[in-house]
Amino acid sequence: MSKFWVRLLCFVLLASLTKTLLADPKCPNVPKSIGQCVDVGAYQLFVNVQGNTGPVVVFESGRGNTGDTWNQVVPLVAQFARAVTYDRVNLGYSQSQPDANSLVTAKQIAENLHALLHAEKLVPPYILVGHSDGGLYIQMFARLYPKEVSGAVFIDAASPNQAFSGSLPPKTDPAYCEALGFKTSQAQVKQAPPFPHIPIIVLTASYHGSMNPSAIFHMISETGQSVTMTEKKDQYLWEGYQNQLAKLSPNSMHIYAYGSDHYIQKFQPNLVVDAVYTLIKGGH
Repeated sequence: MSKFWVRLLCFVLLASLTKTLLADPKCPNVPKSIGQCVDVGAYQLFVNVQGNTGPVVVFESGRGNTGDTWNQVVPLVAQFARAVTYDRVNLGYSQSQPDANSLVTAKQIAENLHALLHAEKLVPPYILVGHSDGGLYIQMFARLYPKEVSGAVFIDAASPNQAFSGSLPPKTDPAYCEALGFKTSQAQVKQAPPFPHIPIIVLTASYHGSMNPSAIFHMISETGQSVTMTEKKDQYLWEGYQNQLAKLSPNSMHIYAYGSDHYIQKFQPNLVVDAVYTLIKGGH
């Protein structure tokens, strides 16, 4: 064998060894540089923690979304806090549950998150940030562990009272089990202990239709007209549910993200960062 082939073989073996050493042994496909997996009992959940000082801020994504949905927010929050993102069961780098067709509920998600935070030795109290269905999940967490939560930000969040939740996705969709468990999750939140008297900020999107959000923002700026979902009645109904969320605590603030679509953390990330910073600095 020539020296060239010997060197090539050595390079390939070294690269393979390096990849093995840098990967999390519990999640072979996850480089340690981006996070790690944590045992919460029945499965491993992927978690990423950024920032070295300050309070712990936990981000809960919407249905079917991984921790990547917060990529425009986390680097900024990590400058003044410890920002925690993770993938729920069945999503992203986390493991899937044994029964692929069993529903995933708010109580299960809250208990898994609680186990993950304590396994990572992330000391409470936490500021919780939840988007869409993630808002339902952080509400459940706060009700189950009220002494471990100091504030919450609800981002165009789902309500335990809303009558619509979208169509059920295909069984092959990673979000299927959460969608299947949505009504059960709503019931669990309603039956849970009272929501704690903590400061909260509710961010509500003004755009849920099919037009370009930037065009909608221009329309609002120039004419002052309100935007709609598919139909105006849907938007009004949604705003009513958002007002209910703002009444969860006597210490609340309700902010409309004019021109932003459902993903406020992507369209207006600074609004989310400012909300978190406001809670850290002592309320409103």
